[in-house]
Amino acid sequence: MKSYGLLLICSLTMSITIKAKIDDTVITVEWENNEAVKALSKIASESAVTINMSQYGGFEQVGPLGQSLPRNDSQTTTAPGDIVLYSGNQIVVFYGSNTWSYTRLGKITDKTEAELKTILNKEKVTLTLSANSDEPTTEPEQPEKKSLVAYFSVTHNTKTIAEYISEYTGSTLYEIVPKQPYTSEDINYSDNSSRTSIEQNDPNARPEIASTIDDIDQYDVIYLGYPIWWGQAPKIMYSFLESVTIKEDAVIVPFCTSGSSPIGMSATNLKQSANAANWLEGRRFAASTDKTTVTQWIDSLNLK
Repeated sequence: MKSYGLLLICSLTMSITIKAKIDDTVITVEWENNEAVKALSKIASESAVTINMSQYGGFEQVGPLGQSLPRNDSQTTTAPGDIVLYSGNQIVVFYGSNTWSYTRLGKITDKTEAELKTILNKEKVTLTLSANSDEPTTEPEQPEKKSLVAYFSVTHNTKTIAEYISEYTGSTLYEIVPKQPYTSEDINYSDNSSRTSIEQNDPNARPEIASTIDDIDQYDVIYLGYPIWWGQAPKIMYSFLESVTIKEDAVIVPFCTSGSSPIGMSATNLKQSANAANWLEGRRFAASTDKTTVTQWIDSLNLK
């Protein structure tokens, strides 16, 4: 889950810690024991080094260090995760493979090739290096965010997307169930007298929910899913939001399903019924959307 950020933490010796980051994701690097890495450690211990990197060739990120390091170049075929020195003064991080003359610096050891590609396959990234000669330190652990997927679904299209999200993020899954279930006749778009036609045209309509969720205030992230009916969220979504108390700093992530209608103003209108102010931009999915598409969207939210 995951833009991704990248934080590299590794030890050159028991008394030196080098940290490198692109945003905030912690990964492990096994550094080479050579003169280039020792010199890099010394530079980074004096002051943080920022390297503005650019994508090249569809397989690497490369950026100038601003000064030269000792070189021990040899013809090398790289693999995803390799970190090398190019021309003595440029740092290269690979998410693909290339063959050239490099000095090896290290290798990322705790990310898959797919994860590296997600992290690094973008136009530009910024790598920041820092080090000190004290005992190794680690970043303080952040408390794990608790997440909920609350969804309403009649035809099961939204349910499928909600289950993808729950499985991928480890979120609690909660279905918003109407006290009076909707039938196929109720959601007949061509019948102006159908139940949903009447509800969607009534600003005050609030279909009753069969049961509520009592502990919603424990969740830091809430994925809120629904179908698009008549260009808007079903009125039962308003019933749900007005019946619960979401903590004010919770992040709300709306998503919807429809045959062709966009999410439009549906999420904006729903926001007025919730006390949480931190609403992310919503996403519309088709009924045929596969799990990979959904998980890629989740990763792009950077909510870990």
